[in-house]
Amino acid sequence: CVCVDGWNGMEKLTETSSSIRARLAPLTQAMDMFDISEGRGAVADAVREKIRCPALIIGVQSDILFPIDQQRELASGLKARADVPVMYYELDSIYGHDTFLIDVSSVGGAVKGFLECSW
Repeated sequence: CVCVDGWNGMEKLTETSSSIRARLAPLTQAMDMFDISEGRGAVADAVREKIRCPALIIGVQSDILFPIDQQRELASGLKARADVPVMYYELDSIYGHDTFLIDVSSVGGAVKGFLECSW
């Protein structure tokens, strides 16, 4: 424990992390409960109503936060609209959702390809 002039560093870190967890809890709960298809039927129907611009969908096979099946469904729902260009990349990585932070070359390559595309 580091105490300097009555200030306890470990205690302060514990208080700070508890405060951060308390503030993030409602956000993570809202994310877990969000369902784009609610009241609209299938995901494909929901995205057809809302998205009107070129879209890049990147799925990671080991991602459990946003499962690959959901990414495929989202991409196929968007592709069903003739007027919305869609690019779908599926990455095979052991890092799950963290692939977006770790595998910069694969994710960056997908983004670069999307940005360079002339629709």
